[in-house]
Amino acid sequence: MTSLSIPDSDHVIRYCRRRDVDKRSRLPLPEAFEPDDSVPRELSVNWCEFLDKPTCEEAVDVLRDTPGAMRPENRGCYAILNVGQVREVISAGGNALPDVVHTPKPKNDSHADIRWQPSDDDQIMADLAALAARSQLLPGLRGDSWRHDGAMQDR
Repeated sequence: MTSLSIPDSDHVIRYCRRRDVDKRSRLPLPEAFEPDDSVPRELSVNWCEFLDKPTCEEAVDVLRDTPGAMRPENRGCYAILNVGQVREVISAGGNALPDVVHTPKPKNDSHADIRWQPSDDDQIMADLAALAARSQLLPGLRGDSWRHDGAMQDR
């Protein structure tokens, strides 16, 4: 199956499990962006605009109810990341070929992957966590009252 490259202007949504979110700040830790061991590296996300909702917040509501997506939990969060910024962050680490591609899965048509060649994965994970700290974060569970609109600076 051919993977469609997602435009820089679009957004991806990364679910961060509660064990990968700082308890005090509620910001994702670098571990929330750990790729699988494949070559190229792949980090599972969802393509926000593919869900065809007026806002990313409404797209997250769809993901909370999608059987093929991550099951949300208390203290988990959804990070909304701009695709162009994701590519910039990964390229800054010396990776020449980062990409963000649509890779639909059964029961999860909006599934996508952030891909890069193995390099300094720890630095890329830290850089993606810093990007998330500057981005919109939404709670894992519907009805949780907190939100983060990207006002934080790099940690």
